[in-house]
Amino acid sequence: MRKRAFTLTEIIIAIIVMTVIAAVTLRITKAHTDMIVSYLYYGTYDNLRTVVAQIVANNTNNSTSLDGLGLCDEFKKLVNMSNTLTDTQVCHGTTSISDSTDFANAIPDIVLANGMRIYNVQNVMTDNHYLGLYYRLYVDINAGKNDSVLWEDIFPFIILPNGHVIPEYPRDGTEAGGNSTHYLETSVQYDSYDTNGNRHVSWLEKSIPFNRAACLSGLDSNLNMDGYCRSIPVYQDTTHCTTSDADCRIVVVKPLGSR
Repeated sequence: MRKRAFTLTEIIIAIIVMTVIAAVTLRITKAHTDMIVSYLYYGTYDNLRTVVAQIVANNTNNSTSLDGLGLCDEFKKLVNMSNTLTDTQVCHGTTSISDSTDFANAIPDIVLANGMRIYNVQNVMTDNHYLGLYYRLYVDINAGKNDSVLWEDIFPFIILPNGHVIPEYPRDGTEAGGNSTHYLETSVQYDSYDTNGNRHVSWLEKSIPFNRAACLSGLDSNLNMDGYCRSIPVYQDTTHCTTSDADCRIVVVKPLGSR
């Protein structure tokens, strides 16, 4: 019996079906990948904030400042570290870390038990014209499993002397880190009290990137200089956030999978 050949119409229909299946699969895969990145980035920010708050609390010389502390030595006292680095390698990684660093060849100062790599922890505070003194750490949030590229799996975080952990963001408009709700979704809550002492809670803005929330709420006065808030269209809301009877604060929304 002679085999029947496929018609052109049948071939076109088969191609369309396969294209639809491939598109749906890619969309599901991308959504899953995005969720993982969101979870890892939030976890990094939350862990840094917890560790830094403990370091500030433990600073008997000046309980309100990180100034003068050896940050890396304090870090290794509080975190669970991997045995990837020897004792002599911890806090002795690559020292010339910057946004242009080839992180694939850079040596971290600390590797956590979950594989997360932290760079630039050994360096002293940088003195910046706009921010004043601060630390700038770089974190590989997925334990070096991908290409270790800035803004893809390597993300910088600013740590101010008062312990505030500030997620950095690209200044070229790319959405990553502190300027993307995908990485860190935040809202600004506004508390006020009436003349009878009754508390009233409202929201200035919801579901916005961290950098907008930080500049809107007046998280730190140094951020409202040209350095961090320069490209943010809104600065501290002086009507709500600077009155003596009100308090503005950032509320970070946990991504799905971490709630």
